[in-house]
Amino acid sequence: MEDKFNISEILQIAMNTEKEGELFYKKCANIHTNSKIKEVFLELAEDERDHYSYFNNLLKQFKGEYKAFNNKYLQDREVNSYLKTLVHINIFPDDTQNIEKVASNLKEAIDIGVRAEQNSLLLYSELLRFQESKGSIDALEKLIIEERRHLIKLESLKSHI
Repeated sequence: MEDKFNISEILQIAMNTEKEGELFYKKCANIHTNSKIKEVFLELAEDERDHYSYFNNLLKQFKGEYKAFNNKYLQDREVNSYLKTLVHINIFPDDTQNIEKVASNLKEAIDIGVRAEQNSLLLYSELLRFQESKGSIDALEKLIIEERRHLIKLESLKSHI
């Protein structure tokens, strides 16, 4: 029998991804001395922290019996398999030594950031497809716009390579 995600688990996964992103972008900002590069990475870190807070609040609401999300789609085998694939893609380096190594290489740091933002876009777009609550739809649409903005910021950093 295949394990299925519930909405609480998906929110926790999103929170973990946002926290990892915040830590990674902070490390990138600390390593690079160019003020433009530092500024972009600090902005990205702050946005990731805000996204974490958003998901944390949703999780609290969900656990408090507030069902902002329609999670019937999570029972669909194909959707669940797709979400598992997104979750098991390890985007950000997972230990301090690797974070330092990757963050110090601007091209590699940008590439990892781009892949992370693309995966976030995929996950949030998938979640959006099945929402009925206006509040959930609005919030996910806002996050999608922010993730797109992150992609643009990261692409702009390539001129500094």
